[in-house]
Amino acid sequence: LCGRPDVTLADVRYVLSHPNILGACSAFLETRIPAGSPQALAPLDLISTISTTEAARKVRNGGFALGAACAIATKEAAAKHELSVLAEDIGNDAFLETRYILFHLRNGEASKVPPPFPRDVQNALQKRSACFALSNEPGAIFKLLACWALRNIDVLKVETRPLALGLRAPPSLTKARLWDYLFYVDYAVPADKEINEARLWDALSEFSLWHRDFGAYSSQVTRAEKTPQEWSDMIDLMTKS
Repeated sequence: LCGRPDVTLADVRYVLSHPNILGACSAFLETRIPAGSPQALAPLDLISTISTTEAARKVRNGGFALGAACAIATKEAAAKHELSVLAEDIGNDAFLETRYILFHLRNGEASKVPPPFPRDVQNALQKRSACFALSNEPGAIFKLLACWALRNIDVLKVETRPLALGLRAPPSLTKARLWDYLFYVDYAVPADKEINEARLWDALSEFSLWHRDFGAYSSQVTRAEKTPQEWSDMIDLMTKS
């Protein structure tokens, strides 16, 4: 939580951030900021912005009539916009992480600049992402995942999205039924060269109706060990709610 240098938690009447971030920090906003309490005479006003950086920019520019404003943003955004950090680690879940994907032209100006996040990761993981349409039949997902399992390749994530028709449909797929899905898969690219990528994709093609390879890229993922929340912290939140 960051604000102008002269602001304290007791002064805060507005909190700005992306709507997902506001929801993820609800316990702190309701229990640690006086205006967030249900008994407060002047309730806390939560303002959604398109990004946390935009929230920091608006707080720096000011213009809030009824009291001080703060933003939930990164330390980098606070420093860029000359804001002071009022509180850290304010999320409801101490292990909540956000996934950022950085796109740029391969030969553009951005390719010459180091990635802005995160700066504390020692070793970047090489990942590959792909999308598949499968037959709606028993064992379809098992057969696809077996292509990686039999090669001892780590599948990091599997997501599904309903299969659409029209302009958004994959080429050659002209029919779709309810409960037909696209499967998005992220997997770790093996460090050794023993894996034959061409043969892997031959197998994946055999067990899918359609596929699209999104390519390989460096992914910086934290692997911090999760620990239970301290009882003192939980009791502190409950007594202040």
